[in-house]
Amino acid sequence: MSQQVLVPIKGHDNIEEILPYLEDIARPDMKIVFLVHFGANRFAELAGQLLEIQSGMPANFSSDTGVPQANLTRRIERASRELSDRGVQIEVKFYSGRL
Repeated sequence: MSQQVLVPIKGHDNIEEILPYLEDIARPDMKIVFLVHFGANRFAELAGQLLEIQSGMPANFSSDTGVPQANLTRRIERASRELSDRGVQIEVKFYSGRL
């Protein structure tokens, strides 16, 4: 059975600050699961994106903490690449409410 490390993340969290700790404990047979908060405003953002796709009108999208979702996605992707290079499995899951 492989070990898992659960990493809860909200939009304002700085992934780069916890990455060194994850690198220290990560082993090739481990799985690191990023639990990304999916707030009510994120739902509104996705609905707005769908509207933009359908209408072609640009919109301003941000997560519930004011941090653009694309920025959070890029930070997770960068951390995932660094950890995957060590043979660690990466998974991203979304949650709403409280943990």
